Amino acid sequence: MNQRQIAAFRAVMLTGTTMRASETMHTSQSAVSRLIGQLEASLQMRLFERDGARLRPTPEAKALLIDVERMFSGLDQIRERARSLREGRSGLLTVASLPAMGYGPLPQLVVQLKRQLPELSVRYEIHSSTEVRERVASGRCDVGFAAEHIDTHGLVARSVARRRAVLAVPVRHPLARRSSVSVMDAAEYPFVALSSTDTSRRQIDALLAAQGKALNIAIEAAYTLTVASLVVNGAGIGLVDPLSLEAFDWPGARFLHLDEAIWFNTLAIHSMSVPLSAAAGMLIRMAHEAWSTEPR
Repeated sequence: MNQRQIAAFRAVMLTGTTMRASETMHTSQSAVSRLIGQLEASLQMRLFERDGARLRPTPEAKALLIDVERMFSGLDQIRERARSLREGRSGLLTVASLPAMGYGPLPQLVVQLKRQLPELSVRYEIHSSTEVRERVASGRCDVGFAAEHIDTHGLVARSVARRRAVLAVPVRHPLARRSSVSVMDAAEYPFVALSSTDTSRRQIDALLAAQGKALNIAIEAAYTLTVASLVVNGAGIGLVDPLSLEAFDWPGARFLHLDEAIWFNTLAIHSMSVPLSAAAGMLIRMAHEAWSTEPR
């Protein structure tokens, strides 16, 4: 007994004749008759009563058809499942993000993706950029969003969000009345700084060092959202990524334009050794379309 023989049996049961069955199977009538004979021999059971050119199914054949239909229904489900996976409509997508995007604008894109792919399951994680990189590189996450200072060896990395830094100041700060400031102005006040490994931190340090100055660091924090929260609570002033702030209200702070261009750059990353799923590719494209801007 093989699948071809079972398919011939099903076709005859559904169409009523070997001629119509042969048309649905795209084969000859004699081939269908031969397959039916082979199946009966294999099962040691008569499935049809022959009346000239007509075949009348036996009670055993009618009972067997129930199981055959269940089997074909399962195959149809497998085909649909495979097609759904291939097209990215289902399956599991694991996304890891740095906090600036993970708590800020990324949830909106994930919800949009789910609306387009309702059968897709998503696992959503928030980590430091370094941990995002490690989870993607090890295969524990399909796609990640991380700051540009990470090591991208073995990864495919694409810039999806490049924004000029703004200076966050408390609403009652002396600088709050100004529309723009320079980094030299910022150096005169207590500063809430990002880690020394952060690209934007290195940029402001280099600008100040060129003028023989340095930041007056009051607090060092790992994330731009933490910097903004500390500024609101009066800890000092600090550089923040404007894109990460858009999902929140900040009534205790003002965000000032910087005369010098200091950049926050977010990368979308995935493994170089693992093919990118359709859903992951969609999310990366959505992020680029939503967040990318031309450098100013």
